[in-house]
Amino acid sequence: MKLGVKLPVGCAACPVRCLTIAADLAPEVLAEFNRHIVQRRLAPGQQVLVEGEPCTELFIVHAGRLKLYYQNEEGKEQIIDLAGPGDLVGEAAIWEGGRCDVSAAAVEEAVVCALPGAYFRWLVQARPEVAWRVLALLGAKLAHSRLVARDLALKRARERLAGVLLRLAAKEGEPVRDGVHLKMPLKVETLAYLAGLTPETAARIMSRWRKEGIIRREKRRLVFDPKKLAPSAEN
Repeated sequence: MKLGVKLPVGCAACPVRCLTIAADLAPEVLAEFNRHIVQRRLAPGQQVLVEGEPCTELFIVHAGRLKLYYQNEEGKEQIIDLAGPGDLVGEAAIWEGGRCDVSAAAVEEAVVCALPGAYFRWLVQARPEVAWRVLALLGAKLAHSRLVARDLALKRARERLAGVLLRLAAKEGEPVRDGVHLKMPLKVETLAYLAGLTPETAARIMSRWRKEGIIRREKRRLVFDPKKLAPSAEN
């Protein structure tokens, strides 16, 4: 299958390197890091991690989005997060013999850079600048998980869905004249699962926001003004 997402030309010229664990590496160390990277182009739905399986590689998202999810024996999925450019996926590779604590698959055409677990473990021990980056990224993930847990426990459906959209806008929204737009191969079902809602409930809320002029769809993009949506996220 021929995909439209291009592979990066190398770590030194990578436009998202400043977001990754390689951001602070000196040129000679970065060149060595680059030699260990294997770039992979993913089709929508293609998995990179399977819950419970050995985690032998760390993945850095270069382009596109990956969903992190759990799946029961009947095949029902529960999406818990999305990983975008610069994000780490498969941190369990930091422990030798570690197993994946979650499954991960592309939700759209994507490019990831795979790093062998053994080299990653050596890098964290040998390069303090990488260790600090890893700690910062893991700390941000922990803080995000706590916010999600708080929202699920204390906020109503409309507030939770608004919070999900505002977090996505802050992370990867592109400014336009009247707000921000989100690229939307994201389905309503995905947004619903991220907010801990049923797809039907999320669809009703989105429909109400469209009627109120808070959000609108333009082709494959969702456009909204965060200032107008923010009151919906308040408890």
